[in-house]
Amino acid sequence: MEGLDSKDLLQYRNSTDFAKKHKSIKEDEDVTLLDVIGNTLKRKLEDKIESIQIDWDIWEPDDALKAEAKRRDTIMAHDETRPAITTLKFEPIPREKAEGLKGGFLAIAWNKFVAEIAEGRAEIAEVVVLDYMDTGFNEPKYYFKIADLEGNVFKSGIRKIDYNNLGMVDANHTSIKKPDYVAYFRWEWPEEYQKNHPNRPEDEYKLYNLVFMANGLADKVTTESREHAYVVHFKKGNKDVYGLITKNEYEDLKRIKDSITFMSPDTCFKTDNNTQLSFTW
Repeated sequence: MEGLDSKDLLQYRNSTDFAKKHKSIKEDEDVTLLDVIGNTLKRKLEDKIESIQIDWDIWEPDDALKAEAKRRDTIMAHDETRPAITTLKFEPIPREKAEGLKGGFLAIAWNKFVAEIAEGRAEIAEVVVLDYMDTGFNEPKYYFKIADLEGNVFKSGIRKIDYNNLGMVDANHTSIKKPDYVAYFRWEWPEEYQKNHPNRPEDEYKLYNLVFMANGLADKVTTESREHAYVVHFKKGNKDVYGLITKNEYEDLKRIKDSITFMSPDTCFKTDNNTQLSFTW
């Protein structure tokens, strides 16, 4: 793997793209049904063992877990050096978008948002979506990792204004548009990649680890085949509020009417349940 440069490591869109470009003859032709069953049972057993409540006083994490934790810490520490989402290049939402949006006298928060648009203060920035995570326990709470249209990656994530409606920004469309849709659109952790793609050459797993870290630490990524969305910025009282909406929602802003009420400056970039935002892309 000598002679690899950043261009080589950043050429892949996600784990599935990497796997497809490194298809193993053994995996495709020589793996028997018994092998498949055996690998499936092995993975189920490993997952069950990992899920068992362990006495942390006597348990020592294995090398794989230590490696994953170290990679995660490295990626998250680097993420802190990236620009904040608040520095995006915003443009005013056209004032005419406010026409016909005003609600009844009980829609106080919504009507204030509509007024922000009508007065030219509400702003918007088009972005590309890299990844998202659900931080909810009993109900979904989505936060997204984004980059600008040039591919510059921004720090941490931003909450989706309407949690219950991902629109066209979901697991089926985040990184690869149809008809190229594949189930695994994100960057899997190297340990997960090896589980999901067994019987591959050891050099492939080593290369994947390098590719994974190169992408996780990249400050600029390709925007090709990524879904577009919008970051909205507006004032709620004297505080700044930011949130992400889909293209469908921007075309019909009434779709987010019931969610504006729940937008809080405190949860734009961090959760209200102490869940730490951690992405792979």
